[in-house]
Amino acid sequence: MKNINQSPVVGLKPQFIVDNKGKKTAVILDIKTYEELVEEIEDLYLGMLASQALSQATEEDLIPHEMVKKRTKKAKK
Repeated sequence: MKNINQSPVVGLKPQFIVDNKGKKTAVILDIKTYEELVEEIEDLYLGMLASQALSQATEEDLIPHEMVKKRTKKAKK
């Protein structure tokens, strides 16, 4: 999990494209910041999906940790 201080939003320095009335119409980010933001959004989305799936899981849906470990060992062989 990322530390909040590593968030690409902290210290963000966007540049804006404006129309002839001075209204902001687009934003310019360096590619590294853009990629970090996309990754952050994907992580949040996947976390939300995982939380939702876990909250809807029944006892039959869950696999004990020891069983997962055994299956993982077998799969590696």
